[in-house]
Amino acid sequence: MFEDPHRNRDEQNALYTDLLEHDAQVLRELVGPSNALSELTQQVSGFGDANRARAAHLDSVIDTTLGRRDAETFDIAVRENDPQQAFAAAVRLRERALAGETDRFVRYLQRDWSEAGPARAYNLWIGMEETQASLEFTVAQSQRLHFALIRASYRPAGQLSEADRSLLARNDFIEDNGDYAIPDHFRLTPTTVASAFADVTDTGRLAAVDRVLNAEQAGLLLATVALPGGAAGYLGEAVTLELLGTRLGATLLGRALAYGAGVSVDAAASVGLTRAAQVATDPALLLRDGFWTLDAIGKEFLQNLLLIGVLKTYRGGVVAESVAKGGLLTDAGAATLLGGFTDPRQWSWDAYTSNVLTLLLQKGMNVAPDSPGLRYARYRAQRLAENRRAREDPEQARRDAGDRQAGDPARARSTREVWGRFWAWVDSDYIPARRLMNGFDGNWKAARKAFLEGRLSREQMTALTALRERVVDSLAREIIDELGGTVLAFGSKKTTSDYDISFAGPLAEVAVTLFNARFRARWGLAVDIGGAETAGRLDTNTYTSPRYADARGGESDVWVQDAFAHLAARKLVPDAESWAAYRNALLERVPEAHRETLRSQLDEAEAMYERFETAIGDRMREIEAGGENLAPDELRVAAENRLYEDNLREVLARYNAWTAARGGQRDALAQELRNAQAQALYFAQEPYYTHAAIEHVVMSLQAAGRKITVESLLSPELPPEVAHLTPQQGRRSYLEQIAKMYHELAAEGDPAALASKGAKYFIRALDASRVAGVDLSEHRAIIEATIEIEANRSEIPVVKEVLKKHFGDAANGERYIEQLYRLASDLAVQTYASAPFEPTAPVIAGRVVVGQQARSSSASDAAASSGAGSE
Repeated sequence: MFEDPHRNRDEQNALYTDLLEHDAQVLRELVGPSNALSELTQQVSGFGDANRARAAHLDSVIDTTLGRRDAETFDIAVRENDPQQAFAAAVRLRERALAGETDRFVRYLQRDWSEAGPARAYNLWIGMEETQASLEFTVAQSQRLHFALIRASYRPAGQLSEADRSLLARNDFIEDNGDYAIPDHFRLTPTTVASAFADVTDTGRLAAVDRVLNAEQAGLLLATVALPGGAAGYLGEAVTLELLGTRLGATLLGRALAYGAGVSVDAAASVGLTRAAQVATDPALLLRDGFWTLDAIGKEFLQNLLLIGVLKTYRGGVVAESVAKGGLLTDAGAATLLGGFTDPRQWSWDAYTSNVLTLLLQKGMNVAPDSPGLRYARYRAQRLAENRRAREDPEQARRDAGDRQAGDPARARSTREVWGRFWAWVDSDYIPARRLMNGFDGNWKAARKAFLEGRLSREQMTALTALRERVVDSLAREIIDELGGTVLAFGSKKTTSDYDISFAGPLAEVAVTLFNARFRARWGLAVDIGGAETAGRLDTNTYTSPRYADARGGESDVWVQDAFAHLAARKLVPDAESWAAYRNALLERVPEAHRETLRSQLDEAEAMYERFETAIGDRMREIEAGGENLAPDELRVAAENRLYEDNLREVLARYNAWTAARGGQRDALAQELRNAQAQALYFAQEPYYTHAAIEHVVMSLQAAGRKITVESLLSPELPPEVAHLTPQQGRRSYLEQIAKMYHELAAEGDPAALASKGAKYFIRALDASRVAGVDLSEHRAIIEATIEIEANRSEIPVVKEVLKKHFGDAANGERYIEQLYRLASDLAVQTYASAPFEPTAPVIAGRVVVGQQARSSSASDAAASSGAGSE
C-alpha cells in the first residue's frame, strides 16, 4: 500500500489506518461476550487478555498514525503559508493533545486505591483541585477557539461572525488587513498541566516509593517475603540455640558452627518458603522457565546467606552502636548493597525502598511467635555461657554470684531506670506546676509578669511554657481520639504569648466542653494545676474551627457581620463615654448615604451587648449560688465559658439542621447558623467574632505564617493569602483589630509597654485596611515605626529605643499612641468610603441561647426573614 506510486501520502495513511481499525475490530469480536465456558477458557488460557491488549495496541498505533499525518499536514501548510489548511490540522492536533491530557488526569484519579501509594495521595491532596480547574479552564477556552478555527478553515474571513473574527483577531489568526495568518506563538499542545501533575509521582524517586509503598505491594511482600522470612528466621534461631545448648557451645569453634548452621537453615528455609508463597499467589510461576533451576535457587540461597550472616554479625561487632543508630534504614541499605553483589539490578532506589518495606513488615509484625521450646533453648544456652565464663574467669564468677546474692542486677538496673523517670518527671512537670500554684496562686499572668520584671528566670518560664504545652496537647489529643477530628494550634510560641487551640471536626463543639470540664476536674496531666479555667491557669483559650466556612450567609449577612464587628468594640471599650465617642467619630464622618444603616448596626451592637452582659451576670450569680468561691475575674471567665459551651451546643444543633435541610429552608438555616456562631464567640476568651477577622488573622496570617511588612502594606497588589477577601470583609476585620487596640491602650502603665501592645493589633488593622481598599502610601513613617515596634514588642528596652529613633527623646510612646488614635479613626472612615455596603433588612442576631432562657426566634422565623445569596 505504501509502494503504489499512484497513491499520495494521504491515501496511503488512510488505507493503513483502515486496515488497522479492521484488525482491531476483529480482535475485539474474537474476545467479545459469548458464554460462560468461552469466558472461562479465555481467562485460563490468557487468550482473551492477549487479544484485548493487541487491540488496544492497534488503537494506539492508529492514533499515532493520525497524529503524524496531521502534524505533516500542519508543517506543509506552514511552509506553503496556507492558514486555512493549517487551522484544520491544528484543531485536530490540539483536540488530540487535550484528550490525552484529560485521559491522563482521569486515569491518574481512577487508579485503584490498592496500587496507589502515599506520594500520589499527598499529590492529590495538594494539587488535584488546582490541576482540575486549570485543565477545565484550558479545555473551555480551547473549545471556543477551536470552533472558530474550524469555521475559518472553510470560510473567508469576511464571512465569519463578528464574535469569531474578534476571537481570532485577539489571538493573531487574523491580521490587521483582514487576512488569515498563522501566529508564531500558536501552540499545538494547549497544556501539559495534567502530565506535569501526574509525572510528580509517576516518574523519579516518588514513583519508586509509590510502586513499593502501596497496599497491593505491601500485601504481596507480606505474603511472599515477610511471613516466610519471619518463619525462616524463627527456624534458624531455634537451630542455633539447640546447638548452643549442647556441647558445641563449650568451644569457640562449636559456637561458630552453631551460628553458621542456624544462618544456613535460615537462608535455605527462606528460599523454600518464599518460593512456595510466590507460587501460591501466582500459580503461573510453576511454568516459568528458570524459576526452579538450580542456578536460580543457588544464587538466591547465597544472597540470603550473605545478607543474614552480615546483618546478624555487625549487630554484635565493634561498630554495632554506631550502625544501630540507623536502625531500619541501615538494615535496608545493607540488604540493598549486599543484594547487588549477586544481582547488580538490586542496586536501585526501587530495591532499597522495597527492602525498607520488607524489613518494616518483618520487624513491625510478630510473624514468628515465641514457643516454650525456644525459650528453654535460650535458657540452656545462657546457662552454658555462664558455666563457660566461670571456668575462664573464676574471680568474675564470684563477683557475679555476690551480686546475685545482694540482689538481681537486672532488677537493680530496672529500679534505677524507674527512679530516673521519676526525677525527670519532677524536673519537667512537678516543679513547674508547684512553682505556678505556690508562687503565683495558679495565675499564669502573674507568672508572666514576674518573668518580665526579672523575678522569674527565662529557664523557669520556659519550663512553665513547656509544661503548659504538654498538658494542653495531651488533653486535646485524648479528646480527639475519642471524638475524631483534629486540633490546631496557631499563634506565637513565645513564653510571653498565650496558647490558643482550635478543635475541628464533626463534634468540635463537644470537644471544647470536654476539654474545659476535664481540666477543671484535674484530669490527666492537669492533676497538679487543674481545678479552674485554663484561661487563668495557663493563659490558654479553646475554640472551634468556626462553621462560617461551611455555610454561606444570605443578603442580610453583610449587615449582621458588620454589627458583630462593632460589638467587639462595645465589649472591649465598655464604658459609656468611650463607646459614645466611638459612635460619634464614625457617624459624623461616614458618607451620608450609609449613615442610617451604620446607626442601625451600632444600635444592634448596643442591644446585643446589654443582652449578653445580662446573661453573663445571671450565670455568675448561678455559679456563686452553687457554692463555688471564685475571685471576681475568675467568676466572670467561668460564667463566659459555661455560656460559650451552651451556645456551641446550639451551633452544633443548627449545623446538623442545616446539613439535613434542602431547598430554600437551607439558605435560611445557613444564616441562622452564622448568627449563632458569631454570638457564641462573644462568650469565648479573647476571640475574633466575624468570619472576616478569622479568615484574615487566623488563616491568612497565623496559619499561613505570613509576615506583614512595609512593602506588603505599601504595595498596590494584595498578598495572595488575602486576595479572596472582599473589601467589606477587610473593613470588618479592621474594626475588630482597632477594638482590640483601643482595649490595650486604655490600660494603665508604661507608655512604651502600651505602645508595644497597641502595635500588635494596629499592624493587623493596617493590613485589613489594605484589604478594604485603603491606600496607605502617605503613612509610610507610622507604618515603618509600627513594624519595628511590633517586631520587638516583647523587649521593652528595645521598644523604647525604636520610639526614640522615630519620635524623639521625650516621646516615650505617648506621641506614637496619639498618632495611633488619630489614624485609627481616619482609616475607619476610609474603609466605609472604599468598601461601601447596601442597606438591607437585617436579621436580628443574638437571640439564640442566653443563659438558660428559651430561644426567642425559631428556624421558621429566621427562614422567613433571611434572604438568599452570599456575601
